[in-house]
Amino acid sequence: MPTQFVGRACAHATQARRLDADGLRGIAILSVLIFHAVPSWLPGGFAGVDVFFVLSGFLVGRLVLLECRDGSFSFANFYARRARRLFPPLLVVLLATMAAAPLLVGAGDYVQVGSQAAAAALFVANFLAWIQSGYFDVEAAYKPLIHLWSLGVEEQFYLVFPLCVVAMHRRAPCRTGVVLACAAAVSFTACVALTPADSALAFYLPATRFWEFLAGSLLAWCDVSSRASARRGADLLAAAGAIVLAFSFFYLSSTDDFPGWRAALPVAGTCLLLAAGPAAWVNRKVLGLAFLRWMGKVSYAAYLFHWPLLVFGRIQAGGELHPADALWITALSVVLAWASTQTIERKFTFGAWSTGRAPTAALWGSCALVALIAVPLTRHLDSLTPSDIARLEHYPAPEVSRDIWRERSNCFINYKKDLEFGDACLGGPPTDRPLMLLWGDSHAAHLWPGMKRVGEENDWPLAQLTVSQCPALTVPAGERNRMCARLRESALRHIAALKPDTVVMASRWTFYDKTAVLAGIEPTVAELKALGVRRVVVVGPVPNWQPTLGTALAADMRARHMRSSPPDFTRTGLQVGEFVFDAPLRQAAVRSGAAYISALELLCSPDRICKAWVDKEKTTLMTFDNAHLTEEGSVWLVKLVVAQMLRLD
Repeated sequence: MPTQFVGRACAHATQARRLDADGLRGIAILSVLIFHAVPSWLPGGFAGVDVFFVLSGFLVGRLVLLECRDGSFSFANFYARRARRLFPPLLVVLLATMAAAPLLVGAGDYVQVGSQAAAAALFVANFLAWIQSGYFDVEAAYKPLIHLWSLGVEEQFYLVFPLCVVAMHRRAPCRTGVVLACAAAVSFTACVALTPADSALAFYLPATRFWEFLAGSLLAWCDVSSRASARRGADLLAAAGAIVLAFSFFYLSSTDDFPGWRAALPVAGTCLLLAAGPAAWVNRKVLGLAFLRWMGKVSYAAYLFHWPLLVFGRIQAGGELHPADALWITALSVVLAWASTQTIERKFTFGAWSTGRAPTAALWGSCALVALIAVPLTRHLDSLTPSDIARLEHYPAPEVSRDIWRERSNCFINYKKDLEFGDACLGGPPTDRPLMLLWGDSHAAHLWPGMKRVGEENDWPLAQLTVSQCPALTVPAGERNRMCARLRESALRHIAALKPDTVVMASRWTFYDKTAVLAGIEPTVAELKALGVRRVVVVGPVPNWQPTLGTALAADMRARHMRSSPPDFTRTGLQVGEFVFDAPLRQAAVRSGAAYISALELLCSPDRICKAWVDKEKTTLMTFDNAHLTEEGSVWLVKLVVAQMLRLD
């Protein structure tokens, strides 16, 4: 962007408080709250966090640059202001969450809450979130403090930015803008390059998010450096920014690779609105609305409070909240945010505790204390949990380490891996026995242990072509794995070459676009039969417990005051989406000429109470997480399926 344009676009903001910035904060927090409460209402509402990043870069950058110019900048004062602004409500949320969690979550999950609290108090929550991210990790929707990752990135920016600006101001102040622009460009390039390969790392890594703060800081530098008196095109800039920002909130989706280039949309919209200045019509009439400015003033506390409340609500409800319930909980979080802002925050920003070293030292010491005691405390409480409940809440996932899905042989290709299916997956040497081929995602791969056992018992050669988050369809269905198209073509080439007698299609069908899945069954079966496949079998969804089957059973035991033997069957934590989808999926499969296996009918009663244990001794659960079968569970189910449906000789 030419320097002259930047200078004209972002010139002449007043050095007083930007009321439009408060309104922009209000829009940002409302977008996040709506997205987390009812995602379908605002699919890209999560981009409100990116708006916060730009605003933080602009406002904090402006403060640091002005103080450096005036010679009044002090690291001690800067970090004392940050502590008084950020720590009080954060400490309240951390302590309240840790106090409430034992009453609402299992001990195993409580240990995770302790880890999250400690990481948040040390402002490294983003690194913990990245370390814990993975296909078999508990969903973020059940982690009450995971939202503090953004605060970690923000604090890391505050740690680095003043040091760099002060160093530049002392050595080459006239080059500060160039350095900020170059740093933003490098960070943005890294973000765009890394997102397709590892979106989780790009999402949480500070180096790939700093460009958003730096975009705001560059605007602040323009603001502080410019001396022109006219504001040209301010209304046009503001209108363009509002359109881009609104487009971001409705266009972006949580299924997209993010941040990457898509994050440039909310960042650009925010920058345009800030660059237009407070006198632009949109900034005065829209961002200047009293309600938006009020929301902006309570936005930080609202962000802190809303997520733990929603998570605890989901845990109590045993799954996703009804929109009305989610909205009531969100409204409660705003009320708590207002109360926190009026009482706690005001004392540290404007009241008796806003000056002096003692309040600041107390805040730093409190954060250190939380970081020190959170993990030992939660582990101690975990040790007091009755043994049977503790066993369930810590139920292991040995399948990952034992490679029962044959990931190391490239029979199951994990998320976003650009690999070819291995030779070990293709059924072995040709025989006169018919070949059965397993195709789909991880919900096909978890059938492999059972199919292998049955295949060995019946001398049936087997092949496996499974890919994480890629359904067994010949058409796209809203999958999140960017390698699906290529690996789908590879699977079809292998099927054409192997000419299996039977193809077993299995996937986590409800994970994808359900309309596309139902529409894709018939053309997929037709193409398989055109390739010479005699028989196609579609396996329906398995029960899905949230957050895990073990946790659901433990919650069931607590609710029934059971202390010795967990129930054989449960509906606690069971999601209804799979049951709703089972019938239309069966109709689509039968209509296409395929056989259909309803795993739900085999595992659950008509009133939707599902089998939890493989064995009568209750040593092995059916699933090791929320919906992936254990090795023994796979054998149990496939043996029943084969006997009833596949008619093996």
